[in-house]
Amino acid sequence: MKRLAVIILAAGQGTRMRSKLAKVLHPVGGRPMILYAVELAQALAKNGKGSIAVVTGHQAEKVKDVLAGCDVMPVVQTRRLGTGHAVAQAQQVFQAGEEWRKRRFIILSGDTPLLTHATLRGMLAHHDAERATMTMLTAHLQSPAGYGRVVRGRDGFVWRIIE
Repeated sequence: MKRLAVIILAAGQGTRMRSKLAKVLHPVGGRPMILYAVELAQALAKNGKGSIAVVTGHQAEKVKDVLAGCDVMPVVQTRRLGTGHAVAQAQQVFQAGEEWRKRRFIILSGDTPLLTHATLRGMLAHHDAERATMTMLTAHLQSPAGYGRVVRGRDGFVWRIIE
């Protein structure tokens, strides 16, 4: 099985929060919420150094300071051009050490402090059982206003993503 690597997306400004502080630096339970994503990534990618990249942008230095001591590779997205661009920035650090195609990737958002290891393990098991090329974890919300949305067709497949 391919080695697992994790990309944590933490470049956003969090404009809808109307705060000067980067969204991932807001405290949840007394700790910056980015640390929950990092700990989850560390639990998933138990295969050593070079397994976790954190893509920063807005207040990159402050985020990097919070991540000091964490075994992560910080990647600065100087121009925030969306999720795909952020992933492409992280791709560069993984290509430097190991062939990109020899890895399995999970892409996490740095602002999901309540996401659990069990949920992601279940997603990975489903991904493997289906022999999928890509699997996306989504949720149904009664009121999705203010969130990015994944629009699916009647067949359940992703039709588009609205950020």
